[in-house]
Amino acid sequence: MLKKIVSIIALVVLVVTAASMAFAGGGSISGVPACNAGAVTMNVKLSFVNGTVRGNGNACVFTEGCTASVKAVLHKKQGGKWVRVSSVTQTKSATATCSAVKGTTYRVTVSCEVKDANGKVVDSLPEITSTKTY
Repeated sequence: MLKKIVSIIALVVLVVTAASMAFAGGGSISGVPACNAGAVTMNVKLSFVNGTVRGNGNACVFTEGCTASVKAVLHKKQGGKWVRVSSVTQTKSATATCSAVKGTTYRVTVSCEVKDANGKVVDSLPEITSTKTY
């Protein structure tokens, strides 16, 4: 009998804790979590592969129901100024490419917007950049 009482109490504590965590985190008991700011991380990589410059950005969304739109913009340095050579916007990951020229400096700038299931922007990450010379 004591085991049953302890089991019931443990179950009640578990349910109350889970419900509290869902509400504190902006989630919902109905199983459709809210999409909140801070629900995404992003990384950037600039590489050279077989004479091609590849500027890549990836986003990892931690909240169900959210989508990340990633924009990668590839520039080359020409005459002391950055000149845009390629731009790609896609869901989760974007890779901008162009042919590499020896001695040229390239940079990729990646930005990200997170939208909830209704298409409302709930978070945006600032641009991050990586620069390399071929």
